[in-house]
Amino acid sequence: MRLFDGGGRRGVAVMQAFLDESGTHPETPVLAVAGCYGEEEQWREFRGYWASFSKGFHAKDCSSRFPQLVGAMKTSGIKAVLLSVGKDTYKSFATAHLQTAAGNAYSCCALLCVGHICSKLAKKTAFVLEAGQPNIGAVKNVVEAMMMREPEEWCVGSVASAKKSEFIELHTADFVSHICSSYDKPWMGVLFELEILEHGHLTKEQLEEASLKVTALFQVKKALRRAARKGEIREFQNFDQAIETILRADPSSVKAAVDAAIKAHTAEREAKGEHKRGRKPNSISASDRASTGKD
Repeated sequence: MRLFDGGGRRGVAVMQAFLDESGTHPETPVLAVAGCYGEEEQWREFRGYWASFSKGFHAKDCSSRFPQLVGAMKTSGIKAVLLSVGKDTYKSFATAHLQTAAGNAYSCCALLCVGHICSKLAKKTAFVLEAGQPNIGAVKNVVEAMMMREPEEWCVGSVASAKKSEFIELHTADFVSHICSSYDKPWMGVLFELEILEHGHLTKEQLEEASLKVTALFQVKKALRRAARKGEIREFQNFDQAIETILRADPSSVKAAVDAAIKAHTAEREAKGEHKRGRKPNSISASDRASTGKD
């Protein structure tokens, strides 16, 4: 599944990345999360160019300063990654399992943004998330967990949240996410032409595929718990391999496996006379409850 178009260089110095979102208001159909990244020296150069224009900047109110901001990004070599999704599309096609795993549309886009930045960079990166989103705590927890993994897996060196008034570097991500959620095609075109921006938009097909795989992972988790209760944990010695197989599998084969697992589990539950979550049916019939006044 190819989500991003465009290339990117791999950094060789300590990196810094700043993330901000736009489109969280109900009237906005598209939610966007942007991440802008560069080496420490590049951000130092950016601040030198941008500081005199930065006071009180907020993208939705400061379009007159966009040329200076883009000029500072271009001159200093700052790059941008943008993730977007239609909010109605996310609600309709991200299943409960996927939303349990990835959170709301903001969380999903933010984590994909972090993941893609890590795929571009070789050095540890300090991530700063713009404060204010209700789900920012959940995102920080996941990114912190990524920080604890092996160095070659993720580039996360640290993660923090801050206001735009504390880090003027956040103005770049505010700008990029804003022009996406407001559908400002001319400025998007400028960033593409300057080779500053990569953009990935989540489609319903991608959400459906991800939902299927996450459901399969949840089923593996349930099977693992059942095996543990029965003392059969040895059957899951290749658990990591099973996870990798699911993630790499063709969506149609995952769907077939999920459907078969659901069918088998339903048949097993019905054979035991159980409702969902293992509850056995009440022995008092509906007519008996009506006559006895029990409900």
